[in-house]
Amino acid sequence: MKIKAPAKINLTLDVMRRLPNGYHELKTVFQAVDLCDELKFKSNDSRDIGITSNSDQIPLDENNIAYKAADLLREKYGVEKGIDIHIEKKIPVAAGIAGGSTDAGATFKALNEIWELSLSQEDLMKLGTEIGMDVAFTIMGGTALGTHFGEKLEPIKNKLELNIITVTPELAVFTKEAYEGLDLAVINQNSAKTDRAVKAIEAGDLSGLIENLHNDFEQSIILQHPAISEIKEKMIELGALGSLMSGSGPSVFGVWEDEKEAEKAVGILKKKYRQTFLAKSV
Repeated sequence: MKIKAPAKINLTLDVMRRLPNGYHELKTVFQAVDLCDELKFKSNDSRDIGITSNSDQIPLDENNIAYKAADLLREKYGVEKGIDIHIEKKIPVAAGIAGGSTDAGATFKALNEIWELSLSQEDLMKLGTEIGMDVAFTIMGGTALGTHFGEKLEPIKNKLELNIITVTPELAVFTKEAYEGLDLAVINQNSAKTDRAVKAIEAGDLSGLIENLHNDFEQSIILQHPAISEIKEKMIELGALGSLMSGSGPSVFGVWEDEKEAEKAVGILKKKYRQTFLAKSV
């Protein structure tokens, strides 16, 4: 079986509050885009899970997130079969656009069929949260409002087709970095923007969505990595209606109204940023 694993962007991202356990509650609008990895699955007779990839940036052992997803299914449902998984990477690694989570989501979906487990989407999404908080969304796909840690999802009826460019600079940004220096009293004022963004998406109101794009993590990350701000400014200069960092970075995306303008902008951005991709919302 072959299956495509779409990346995601965060059209909005609110850090709502810090919980007593030290984790932060989030509110975000997820959007799947057609920048995809491709995973190939083939049964084997060894009862082992084998991982191969065209990328040397991901582990090929039990630390690989697709391996973890396959292993969890085998353990939970007593599967005594082997599987070889080849991951053809196109989505940048550790980039804030779910490049790992989507491989896990694709593995859950594919093996549910290959191993004839007959699990519902809801069942798979619950399993996904045991691997990572973004995995549930990659199983659902489309457009969704995520709350709690991002794993509680409500689908959004999206009337917009977005022309998107993603740029991933050669930066290492760690989640801990993203939370450091956040002023929750200031950023909590942004949560109303997420509600307005959802209404704009459902109404097919592109300008309304653009007005409400925001990511609370920009407050701390851009101070540490000004290159992110430079990419945002360049996108606007090249015709983007709006530009935003996705997740905890370092990827930045821009939204273009005109597809041809977006195609021109990709060519220009790619000269400076190797990991530049043109995509559409899914």
